[in-house]
Amino acid sequence: PLTVEADPAYPLGATLCLPEGGDAVLPPVVVLVQGSGSSDRNEAILQNAPFRDIAHGLAELGVATLRYDKRTFIYPECAGDTGLDIDIRGEMLDDVNAAIDLMRTDGRVDGSRIFVLGHSLGGMMVPAIAAENPDRAGAISMAGSLRRLWEIVYDQNQEAIAAYDAVELPEDAEFICDLIGCHGADDEGRDLGELVDVMQPGGNDVYVFRGPLGEVLVPALKDVVLRVDVREKQMLFKAKRLNEVAVFED
Repeated sequence: PLTVEADPAYPLGATLCLPEGGDAVLPPVVVLVQGSGSSDRNEAILQNAPFRDIAHGLAELGVATLRYDKRTFIYPECAGDTGLDIDIRGEMLDDVNAAIDLMRTDGRVDGSRIFVLGHSLGGMMVPAIAAENPDRAGAISMAGSLRRLWEIVYDQNQEAIAAYDAVELPEDAEFICDLIGCHGADDEGRDLGELVDVMQPGGNDVYVFRGPLGEVLVPALKDVVLRVDVREKQMLFKAKRLNEVAVFED
């Protein structure tokens, strides 16, 4: 097995796919670069594995390929909770450069004939990759947009919002994202604080409040919840039932 290692803290497993036959002439090699988000070396989505398919197809034509797991796939913590703790260099460029360096010295391929194939965001970054590796033999952008990244993200978010608005919820149901941040209280005036999480252990959900009483776990049961108003960010519970089923953790 091969390892792509731009940073010793983040070694990445890799697969070098070679043509059959072992010809006297070393094959050229294509380094495959994924798109945005966390994905494995095959860029697998459900049953589809496009990078594996491309690697096998090129091998039949006498071309080697290197594909590797993306850093954010193996080490999601490197991006932080919000995904904002990593930039494009940490997410992609450093690892691509390390993969190209690996192919320069691998005796099974022709290190003077290294190509880069980037898909989606990887395709958008092909000019930057090419600029940082001027000795590469060529570069291929596959479905790489010429638009600015922020424009693409904006349009994707608008589409997601439209799809979100189109979802019809059952009566008395709310999206969890709309519930987070609601203020909780019971009908005797007891302050539960702010809803910070909704656990889904199976059966019924569990609301997690943090406030003057510490952490309070409230089962999402119809005979416990009196009212939920996501517009006003308020949740009201029956005090009597709350005393019976809630867990208060100081």
